[in-house]
Amino acid sequence: MRRTVGLVMVFVLISKITGFLREVAIAGTFGASLLADVYKSSMIVPGMVVSLFTVGLNASLIPILSSAERNNKREEFFQNFLSIVTFLSLVALLIIILFTGPITKLFVPGFEADKLAMTVKYTRIIAIIAPLQVLAYTIIAWLQQKERFYIAAFVGIPMNIIIIAGALLNRSGNLTIIAAATIVGYLAQFLWVFYPYWKTKPVINLKPTLSDPYLRMFWIMIIPILLTIAAGQINVLVDIALASSLGDGVVSNMDYANRVNMMFQSVLVLSLSSVLFTKQSKLSSADNKREVFQITKQNLSVLLIMMVPIALGTMFLSKEIMTILFVRGRYTLEAAAIGGSILFFYAPTIVTRAMMEMFGKLYFSLHMPKKPMVPTFIMIGINIVLNFIFVRFWGARGLALATSVASAMGVLIIAWQARRLFHQENIELTSPSMYKSLAAGTVMFLFLVMLRWLTPMSSLTAIPMALSSAAIGAVVYTGILYLLKTDELYDIGNQIIRRLRRGNHNGS
Repeated sequence: MRRTVGLVMVFVLISKITGFLREVAIAGTFGASLLADVYKSSMIVPGMVVSLFTVGLNASLIPILSSAERNNKREEFFQNFLSIVTFLSLVALLIIILFTGPITKLFVPGFEADKLAMTVKYTRIIAIIAPLQVLAYTIIAWLQQKERFYIAAFVGIPMNIIIIAGALLNRSGNLTIIAAATIVGYLAQFLWVFYPYWKTKPVINLKPTLSDPYLRMFWIMIIPILLTIAAGQINVLVDIALASSLGDGVVSNMDYANRVNMMFQSVLVLSLSSVLFTKQSKLSSADNKREVFQITKQNLSVLLIMMVPIALGTMFLSKEIMTILFVRGRYTLEAAAIGGSILFFYAPTIVTRAMMEMFGKLYFSLHMPKKPMVPTFIMIGINIVLNFIFVRFWGARGLALATSVASAMGVLIIAWQARRLFHQENIELTSPSMYKSLAAGTVMFLFLVMLRWLTPMSSLTAIPMALSSAAIGAVVYTGILYLLKTDELYDIGNQIIRRLRRGNHNGS
């Protein structure tokens, strides 16, 4: 499994790099401005529909496909399911088009009349991406259940390349051009996953039935998952609604900072959790729960070892990261300073969101989708309350800080819940490696802060500062883990040594 995770991680990294280049190209074309706000806001409504369905579909469909596979009913169920989802996605598109005005006004109440009218117009144009994404991620779940992870890992690349081209060729800053490029990009993403599915010569079901027993299992699973995800969307919508009244460019700058934050999380977490979730689901279907908990614990330890230094490093280099990635074209150093301060407060969620993802997939694989609901609802409630308090004092930075505090509380609650399940199998949820990674990360962060204060390092420009800090931080963090005799670090080192020896042997 580690080899598969490693390869998927490389492919996801390539996809995320092109995704960042896409955001850089958009920022260069529109900056943090009114037009950028309109474009970002026009993606909210179809994006919300997409996230509700895609995350819910992926989390619910893979375990059901694993169950159907044991009875040789996987393809029959999937064809029926795909027909129903196609119909529902078209209904969702119609609803978006008919009610774009009031829905958009609800999400960005701080926009002035002209800005709101532009957002409504482009939301209707971009709405077609909703059914394209729903169908694409339905097929992605099918591919992942068949352990064809690499196609799914590459899924964002065609879309990103097309949108990048649209932004680079759009020297006049025309929103219609970037909207058209966005639609074509999402169409390319759909075709990317549809082609390998179509090559299997599926039997299209033109008369879907609602009486399928696996379909009933799906609805039982997805309803609490959708409620959980919908609660999460409220988080995002409150952030955007409050940010929309803070002035032109704030919505887009928050989005840029959040995308930087999500990239660091996605590269590791998506590759790890997609492979892990499929294995968890199959083990759970085979009633091998102890093994499910064992691999979850092992991967949580590995996840923290990788994510803790990334989160703390992002906090330390937040301004430099925004400067390196976005300062070009119409995106200025002043905008990067604001975006960096927002990124600083978002960065802790690199760890907490990753852990929420891992625990959520554990529950979904065990067919316990209601378990994450309580932690999620509490987390959302805390975030909304803190949003209204913090925004008065710190503006957009307060919104990011509220998100991080609420996310940390959600992790503590869901970990406390999961701990009981682990104990039922006589397995401890935590491991010494988890505490060692937190200790090593804290020392690394404090060491870098002292270097910035006490040496000429603070006078470096963005790129030398980022490179030198990353190198020093990596040495300090790895060295402390080594001194603390962290098992996972030794395992990784031994794997590297074995591969080098195997390579030398093959070469000789």
